[in-house]
Amino acid sequence: MTTVSEIARLKLIRQLQDAYSGELAAAHAYRGHCHSVRDPQQRARIRQIEDEEWHHRRLVGGLLA
Repeated sequence: MTTVSEIARLKLIRQLQDAYSGELAAAHAYRGHCHSVRDPQQRARIRQIEDEEWHHRRLVGGLLA
């Protein structure tokens, strides 16, 4: 029989897995968006945001590990 705490743990794992995938999608979206922008300052900021998404993904991956 599955306990309440086991169910909660499985739900948390699923949410973290979704967040991990979402961070990947966001990073790729920012990378693509960066290529569509000509302004160097905007490009730099978009690259910074992409780097933040990769960082978030590493953090979530650490939680999953």
